[in-house]
Amino acid sequence: MNTINVLSEIVNNKNLSFGFLVLVMARFIWVARYFFKSKLQELIGHKDLAAVSRAKSRALCKAHATPFIRAWQSVRHAHHHAFPKSLSQTGAIGKDLSRVTARAPRRAGRQGGQKKTTSGGSDDGGDGEPPHRLEPLLNYEDFGRVARLAPGTVKNLYCRSPERLPPAIRLPGHRGPLWHPHDVRQWLEDHRVTPVTPPTVPAAAKGKRGRPRIAAQGKGCVA
Repeated sequence: MNTINVLSEIVNNKNLSFGFLVLVMARFIWVARYFFKSKLQELIGHKDLAAVSRAKSRALCKAHATPFIRAWQSVRHAHHHAFPKSLSQTGAIGKDLSRVTARAPRRAGRQGGQKKTTSGGSDDGGDGEPPHRLEPLLNYEDFGRVARLAPGTVKNLYCRSPERLPPAIRLPGHRGPLWHPHDVRQWLEDHRVTPVTPPTVPAAAKGKRGRPRIAAQGKGCVA
């Protein structure tokens, strides 16, 4: 914990933080001097001297990086002791949270408690009737497609004699009339040429009334 205390003092003190930053930068420049020296020697053409300077730079970096690596390992070790892994994963409750097991899913069948379906679904409001849905309105093209008419013909009929068409609907922001599908269906039923007649049931054959005739016995020859 000594390393953590030292780092906390450096971070909390403004002067110590600035001095620590300057010290780190100076140490970096002093350690990297052989590296820059090797690059300069390569540019000049002294490859042998550049190789020697590069080897010194690697050895110096490794030697000076060892204290920082040890300090980082010390901080990491102290953090693991202060905040256990199990506590950081399970939260403030601790390890007891990991002992909680989820309820096993119930199997389908007799033990699964299958739900009984009612005659009236829950989506239809409980009265057994399906929910009312608005049907889309029909424009010139849709009306012509239903009535087998060209859109231009429908438009001319509406402009000249709108009473020959079903009652139209005018909505703000929409150009042209609109028709409700129910009105169009009623309009088609009103223009039915052949009336709908119930199917004819064949009548039962009438039986003959009165006394049945008795055939007269003819006089035959007795052999």
